[in-house]
Amino acid sequence: MTIRDLELMKDISPLFRKKIVIWGVQDKGRRLLRELRSMGAGKKGIVLCDSDTTLWGEQTEGLRIHSVKEIGELLRAKDEDGFVVCVAYENVQAQDEVLYQIEQMHVEGVDVCTEYGMEWGLYLGLMNRNVEEAYREKMLPEHDRNRISYEESSMTDQMKYFAYAPLHGNEMILIYQPGKVGSRSLFWSLKEYGRYVLHSHVLRRAEYGDDTLQELLQHNAAKIISIVRDPVSRRISEMWQNIPSVNRYSAEVDFKEIERFYFKEGFERQEFNWFHYELENVLGINVYDHPFSREEGYCVIRENKIEILLMKVERLNSLEGVIGDFLGIPDFRLQNRNIAVQKRYRFAYQKYLEEYTLPRERLKQIYYENPYMDFFYTKQEIDGFYQKWVRD
Repeated sequence: MTIRDLELMKDISPLFRKKIVIWGVQDKGRRLLRELRSMGAGKKGIVLCDSDTTLWGEQTEGLRIHSVKEIGELLRAKDEDGFVVCVAYENVQAQDEVLYQIEQMHVEGVDVCTEYGMEWGLYLGLMNRNVEEAYREKMLPEHDRNRISYEESSMTDQMKYFAYAPLHGNEMILIYQPGKVGSRSLFWSLKEYGRYVLHSHVLRRAEYGDDTLQELLQHNAAKIISIVRDPVSRRISEMWQNIPSVNRYSAEVDFKEIERFYFKEGFERQEFNWFHYELENVLGINVYDHPFSREEGYCVIRENKIEILLMKVERLNSLEGVIGDFLGIPDFRLQNRNIAVQKRYRFAYQKYLEEYTLPRERLKQIYYENPYMDFFYTKQEIDGFYQKWVRD
């Protein structure tokens, strides 16, 4: 069974030509129902269902809540309009239980999506020609008003960490790297070992009182871990993490605009330039002045009282011993956290990974005409990245 979250985020037309089943009538299900009605979708019919047996036969929003058995019979019946089934539970375990039930129904010709695909399909599909004009005129200014104000996270708490480092036995551990390079798993793993650790993507211009970070580090030794990643994989991960940050886009945003925002010319160097813009400006250390072992996947940089462990995320699991030695943790083991396959956007994300590509010439620029790739990655690794995103 294919979950069509990604397809719905790109095109909500099926919601206007097919019957809709909303499975789950809690807050999210009812909100989606009201939204569908307001925009003129579901005119072929909307049917409700819930896994809670106590709700079967009850009414909500003027519609009867059907049993699982009734929905199975409905979906197996021949219907010329066809169905879109939306699993409206936000909890991924609850979603999986419903998806398993649908799979066991052995239905054909049914589009199945989760609440994530439906929610963002409705948002990104505002300009679809089927949407009622009155709804569009109402929502466009609301999109503008409600766009999230993006602000860099406050530096105050981060600077307190450095200012009061003696409270933690003078141990200063900082995971400091570009976003979406797999550092959250490392952060939580270190917390499990009882280490006091700070995680940040941005520290430039951070201040605490009259002290700058550089001044604080002159008096305290620090161990810093930084990570790099294949730029295309990192950018895709960043895009999916940040889709809800609608301030990045226009009020008329669609899925193509999000892609244009993230994959504009030069995106492949932003991650690597981070080491100049952030780490070098903050710590005065240019990592590119130090030899990096492409074969081993890491290097250790020591300047003054600062030690930096710089690694490739693609080798992270094989570098547990290196991390343990760097931080003095015998038998260190990573624990996976912040994994995309456990997030609400998991189905859309996985489908996107399977489909994503760029023209061959563009991929060649990213991987073979990018000196940063040569600094961190072997030719074999670069060839592998290139082949990963080529679609014949």
